[in-house]
Amino acid sequence: MKGTTVTTEQTHEAKPVIGSTADSVHCACGCGAEVKPGRRFLWGHNNRRPIAERFWEKVDKTGDCWRWTASFGSDGYPRFGLGPAEGGTAYAPRMAFVLTYGPVPPGCLVTQTCRVQACVRPDHLQLKRRNVLTKQQVADIRRTYTGRRGQQAEMAAAYGVHQVNISRIVRGVARADD
Repeated sequence: MKGTTVTTEQTHEAKPVIGSTADSVHCACGCGAEVKPGRRFLWGHNNRRPIAERFWEKVDKTGDCWRWTASFGSDGYPRFGLGPAEGGTAYAPRMAFVLTYGPVPPGCLVTQTCRVQACVRPDHLQLKRRNVLTKQQVADIRRTYTGRRGQQAEMAAAYGVHQVNISRIVRGVARADD
């Protein structure tokens, strides 16, 4: 069998490619394997590129805000696929922050100063401390809640959390972080 060898997608064993030519296309990850016409990567090899390279190619940097152009979660927030090695997805502005400034400290959230949900421009990102209620505060909220109109909003302001958090606490859906 004359021809070049290729790494197969499942086994990664070298096998001859019948009818291959000198101008055949190779996997863009750099492994050297041949790919089918019209494809750039073998299955799973797209994630071999550096995360920063994969991330920033999905950003439109033309305006004041750098807009995320790839996928969005069902909640409407921009999401970045981490790939099989890391698993799952990440909130795109958080990923932009990590790639630019380093890890996000525990108990902090990444928010945009511009209030544009799809913005991932590093100088538009800021850290915001997450308010965490203690077990005692949760117990106090449940004990003092009477159901009076507007009480949840008042309690939220007093404890420095959103009204939805108070609602979840009094309905028994949420607990304090340990």
